[in-house]
Amino acid sequence: TGVATAVDPANDPNNSGLVIRSLAFSWGPYLPSHALYFGSSSSKLFRIDDPRNAVAATIPVDISIPGLPAGANIQDIAVNPNNDNEIMAVISNYEISNVNVVSVWWTNNAKSATPTWVNAEGNLITAASVRSCAIVVKKDGSNNPVTEYYIGTSVGLFSVIDNTPATPPSFTTWFREGGNVLNLPVVQSLAYRPADNVLLVGTHG
Repeated sequence: TGVATAVDPANDPNNSGLVIRSLAFSWGPYLPSHALYFGSSSSKLFRIDDPRNAVAATIPVDISIPGLPAGANIQDIAVNPNNDNEIMAVISNYEISNVNVVSVWWTNNAKSATPTWVNAEGNLITAASVRSCAIVVKKDGSNNPVTEYYIGTSVGLFSVIDNTPATPPSFTTWFREGGNVLNLPVVQSLAYRPADNVLLVGTHG
């Protein structure tokens, strides 16, 4: 995540100046139903269906979050490893002055033409800035699926656990993770490995 790849002006006839900030894919053995999600520095979030077989002229589907100001960065995207219709996106608004931008968004119909986005920021509105996100799915002691949502911020790691099939999950209260070990570092990146249920947390300082 955090990719900063500017579009080649020669291949940008509309002079959009689009900068790709984040990439995320469907998980598991490849299927034609899989998708590639990518976010930009100009508030846009796109989807390419069946990316392995997409031709160069493929036009991505615009699934942008309504109402974001033009300078909002789609800083990171997380895809549920068991359901690529469910994604989260986090917004960094350092480049926007005097604008209160909601930093965490969630949808469970990301593969529709117009996804329904839910404000998932909750009490993270008090965090200094949001940097990264991850969706983790595991089983509880009774073998029921539990979905965990993680958000990396400039003041540590936060989580929400959803052990009920609520739609949407309750994102009202995010809880701090890591205790005295993690404390309050900048959590710049999160990477999840479903095979052995390991979440890697990349910090600064």
